[in-house]
Amino acid sequence: MLEIKAAREIRGAVETPPSLNQYILSTVAALASQLKTTISPFPDTPAVAEWNKRIGSHCSLNQTKDTIVITPQENSESMLDFAGYHLPYRDFILFVALGMGKTVKVTAVSEKRIEYWTNLATKWGCTIKADQSESFTYISLFETENFRERIEDITFDELYSYIGCGLGLRKKVEAEIDFQFSSIIRPLTAAFGYECAVTSNQPAARKSSLERRLKMLKKKKQSENPVTSTLSVDFSHSSVEEAQVTLSGDELFAAIVLAAKSIVQRGPFIINNVLLVPWALPLLDFLRKMGFRPGIQETGLSSFGPVGMIQFQNYSLISRKIVCRPLCHYYDQLPAMIVLGAFADGQSIFRELEDMRYDIPDGIEQINECIRLLGARFGEMPDGIVIDGANQFDGFDLPTEIFAGHNAAFAVAGLKCMGTTTIADTAIKNRWPGFEELLQSICQFRT
Repeated sequence: MLEIKAAREIRGAVETPPSLNQYILSTVAALASQLKTTISPFPDTPAVAEWNKRIGSHCSLNQTKDTIVITPQENSESMLDFAGYHLPYRDFILFVALGMGKTVKVTAVSEKRIEYWTNLATKWGCTIKADQSESFTYISLFETENFRERIEDITFDELYSYIGCGLGLRKKVEAEIDFQFSSIIRPLTAAFGYECAVTSNQPAARKSSLERRLKMLKKKKQSENPVTSTLSVDFSHSSVEEAQVTLSGDELFAAIVLAAKSIVQRGPFIINNVLLVPWALPLLDFLRKMGFRPGIQETGLSSFGPVGMIQFQNYSLISRKIVCRPLCHYYDQLPAMIVLGAFADGQSIFRELEDMRYDIPDGIEQINECIRLLGARFGEMPDGIVIDGANQFDGFDLPTEIFAGHNAAFAVAGLKCMGTTTIADTAIKNRWPGFEELLQSICQFRT
């Protein structure tokens, strides 16, 4: 168990370790593309070792210092075992594996989750078969020859599974979308030699300045039809023979540290090696809406975008409402956002979480139980959570292992609580072995 005491201040600098999420997605893309792939820097942690064990029968893994080389096997086992492992971008990875022709083993899931995945597969023109036992579910994909290479009615959440299925099948995907496509998919596909193009479906804008001026003066009512674009990726051919992937810092780690510093603001502080793109750190966007004005400096470039430093500047936490779409961008960082809401001035609202109801145990109820232990006031909605902020709480105990994002988020909540807080820390140490030492190095605790 991790013991946390109230912190008087947090000061110093932190180097964000290599991203586990990016590593997992890169290995999945390597298997689907059948490309020899070099990944660096290598995040050498127990969580990575467990993941490598799960994919080890499908590829060879050769590690040298901080680099790992993945060489996929052409005739590998027919099953991928994901049971009990917390997958980032879960539906994307699941449908990549299914498209590859693998049977995917997962921990037992609800009938609603199976129904959701089945409806997605049907939408793409395929069929899912799910065989359930008491502890596990085995999922396979059939009728892939009917895969639809163009979809005109799709949400951002559904898009991940559609693109994943296309990658697994090595086919072209094309979708008409009515939302801004800011996603890890774009840099991931580029790293493996696939072109991801987004083109507007709107007619060309008028070039006459007089016409533009007249249109503005008349204040013409905008069309009720949403602005649409066409997203296309051709997975049938890669432009590279080998892939080179450079990882940035761990997005979830950066979110946890930002949350810790936001509730204990005394002391100068810098976070280095942070991926500076919107999809990677929705918690930072949430903080900006709450009043945070960070100092940001770009210092380098990874395969997933620019990386840099964030210098913390004091601000007042103001509650906000946030719509968590697409949910896969928010899922890991949602507990840290909940903790911020617990210490903010006013009432924070988190919506569009209904997909978490399909999990076993119920994902929303799992977070609610953590809030109860913290002692914050909250309300429950079918698709979300409402939480009232407070200045401080008493120490509490979280004895349940959920996953690293949950346990670490509520561990940093303990930095603002009077008394000792104890947190189950196996998941935390598996992902970040030096997490406890980090807190000891940057926190000055109250005596």
